[in-house]
Amino acid sequence: MNISRQIPDDKKLMELMLYVAEKSETDPTFGAIKLNKTLFYSDFLMYWKTGNSITGQEYMKL
Repeated sequence: MNISRQIPDDKKLMELMLYVAEKSETDPTFGAIKLNKTLFYSDFLMYWKTGNSITGQEYMKL
């Protein structure tokens, strides 16, 4: 099985973080945990659909 690694794109991660924060600015329950979960699920769903994530970042369970 040949698994290619995507190069992490810090600029895309920053842009995604800003986009999610902007869309959630009226949500009083929005914080770091919700941001992290949204980033993870966004990347995961894109990877599932296309084979490439949005940011190329690695995630770890905390």
